[in-house]
Amino acid sequence: MSSSDNNEGGKETISFPFFSSLPLSELELARTRQVIYQLFGSLFLYPNGDRLAKLQMAAQELLKEDDLWSVFPFRASWLRLLNCLAALPAGENVSVEEEYVQLFSVNPKAIPNESVYINPEGGACGLIIAHLEDEYTAAGLALSPAAVEAPDHIAVELEFMAFLCDQEVQAWETGADEATVQVRRQQSDFLNKHLKKWFPGFARSTKAANPVHLYGIVIEAAFFFLRHELDLFQVQSS
Repeated sequence: MSSSDNNEGGKETISFPFFSSLPLSELELARTRQVIYQLFGSLFLYPNGDRLAKLQMAAQELLKEDDLWSVFPFRASWLRLLNCLAALPAGENVSVEEEYVQLFSVNPKAIPNESVYINPEGGACGLIIAHLEDEYTAAGLALSPAAVEAPDHIAVELEFMAFLCDQEVQAWETGADEATVQVRRQQSDFLNKHLKKWFPGFARSTKAANPVHLYGIVIEAAFFFLRHELDLFQVQSS
């Protein structure tokens, strides 16, 4: 149900075109998007055994939501990812870890940081990171001094989107229409200013490296999900 179906007391409501065609409430959509962003954020962190086991359990639970995933245009790549994670055999974490290191870590074939794609010469790397830190701080977040990943790392940016989706959930739960408008604008702005501009290049670099285990499936699913997100928010080229 779209928020426009619940315009009580003359309060301003908001909606996005795609939302009204789904058999889900705005609150349910925000929660679903939060879960997806969280999963992708975790997948782009180093896949140690504990993290991979948790991702596998999460995938097994998410696969039970057949009716939910059937309504999304990105369902094919998303379900392929969930099935791959859910079916990972015991001991597979070693090959997944090796693939992650080869792709994203030691002499990486696809560097998972925004500044590399926005400023290949490296001259404005500090400026990009400073802008991201300002955005995180303005939203009420601060990176831990012990954080391993830089503010422009793909996992950090995806986790920030998950945080904004959580803020949207809270706004829907409290009936704060103004807060909902604001946090959706934040989501749209962040996608437009950051992920839209560099994730496609990162995805191409990852695919060109021909990953043979998990990450070819991960990058394809993330690409189609983010493309759907951009369509959802009708982000225009600057």
